[in-house]
Amino acid sequence: MLRNFNYYFPRRTIFLVVSENLLIFGIIQLAVFIRSGFETGSGVNFLNLMARVVLITLVCQMSLYYHDLYDLRIVKESKELFVRLIQSVGISSILVAGIYLVFPSTFLGPGVFVLSTLFLLT
Repeated sequence: MLRNFNYYFPRRTIFLVVSENLLIFGIIQLAVFIRSGFETGSGVNFLNLMARVVLITLVCQMSLYYHDLYDLRIVKESKELFVRLIQSVGISSILVAGIYLVFPSTFLGPGVFVLSTLFLLT
C-alpha cells in the first residue's frame, strides 16, 4: 500500500503499471532492433535511442491510464477491456504521429511503431 497526497495506490496497481512499463519499453526496443536488422554499428546513439523509446513508452502508458485500464472494477468484462485497449492504442498512435510530426528527430524508423503496436496487441 502506498499513500501519496491522501490517495491510496494498491500494490496490485503499482505492480501492473511497472510491469506494463517494462513490457512496452522492451517491445519497442525489440521492434527497433528487428527493423534495424540487429545492427550494432548503425550509427544510432544508444542514449538518444533510449530517450526516444522512453518518450514513446510514456505516451502509451498515459493513454492506457486515461482509458481507465488500471481500474479493475471497470475492465472486469473482456469486451470492455478490448474496446478500451483498442481506443488506447488508437489514441497513442495519433499522439505518437503528432510527436513525430512536430519533432522529427524522435522518429524511431520506418515501421517500428506499427511493429511494436502489433506486438503490444498480442
